[in-house]
Amino acid sequence: MAGQYSESIAIYGVPVKRKELMGVWHFKGMVFDDTLLYTGASINDIYLHQHDKYRLDRYYQIQSTEICESFCQFLQDTFVKTEFAPQLNLTTLPNKIQVKSKIARLKNALKVAHFNYSSQSIDPSGEALSAALLIGFGRRKNHLNQTIRETIRQAQRNLVLFTPYFNLPKPVMRDLRSALKRGVEVTIIIGDKKANDFFIADEDKFSMIGIIPYIYETLLKTFLKKQQKYIDSNKLKVRLWQHDNNSFHLKGIVADERWHILTGNNLNPRAWGLDLENGLLIDDAKQKLLPTFTEELAEINQHTQLITSFLQLESQEQYPEKPKRLLKKLRMAQIDRILKRFL
Repeated sequence: MAGQYSESIAIYGVPVKRKELMGVWHFKGMVFDDTLLYTGASINDIYLHQHDKYRLDRYYQIQSTEICESFCQFLQDTFVKTEFAPQLNLTTLPNKIQVKSKIARLKNALKVAHFNYSSQSIDPSGEALSAALLIGFGRRKNHLNQTIRETIRQAQRNLVLFTPYFNLPKPVMRDLRSALKRGVEVTIIIGDKKANDFFIADEDKFSMIGIIPYIYETLLKTFLKKQQKYIDSNKLKVRLWQHDNNSFHLKGIVADERWHILTGNNLNPRAWGLDLENGLLIDDAKQKLLPTFTEELAEINQHTQLITSFLQLESQEQYPEKPKRLLKKLRMAQIDRILKRFL
């Protein structure tokens, strides 16, 4: 297809790990001249609602020459100029041995990778609104992970978390509990299991992958049961999103209506330690984004249900027969513990 046009079109493949199960490219964002369109979404039919179903996500448009230049420069310096990401629309491609070598070198480079851009104003009228680009890969010295934790820790009044898959990394779970203990009002917006992109409604077509939404719901139910006192005191609000047969893919954090983390990070162990993730931290000191965020939140909550007790969620005994049997087998073999690390 690239050969049909006179313009230069380059398509690069980024081999983050040798096996996809052990980590993938999950970097997000699109640059059009001086506009960064940032989203956790992939670009395909269901996200863009081209047919009968859609997958809900968040989209932010940021006008900033400096951010766009830094974003593109990072891609050029890290993947293109180093040749760690081979160009795929060429007649010859690197062989397995060459790719293996590139992956090892790329992994080392990503562990210390950073954007050449410190937090700067993105507000033409002054210094009230600033943004910082974030990158994260691996468990150690992960700038994105560190910023997520710092944002939760510094929240004093309220905290909003969006995640499509409820399987929070242990450090995030600890920070969340600490926030509740110090009186922060926490709202978590999650997709119902039926709004999960792995959910299989037809039991006759049920397969191993379809167990994932049930595992997430089980983890959520355990969390709610332990935190019931905060639910009762209105310090913890958990909202489940479901709209017809559409799916839910929102991510992000908002602390004290000032700090906004826009990211493709799913806030799960996989994103925390395996995948290459990125994001943006926006500091809205004068709450200029508050009307926009309030409107966004109202749109999202149109299709959410407030959970006031763990008893509102289905128990394992209420599940269809195939998911119920498979869950029991996984628990007996203790495979569910392993699965949680990769979900």
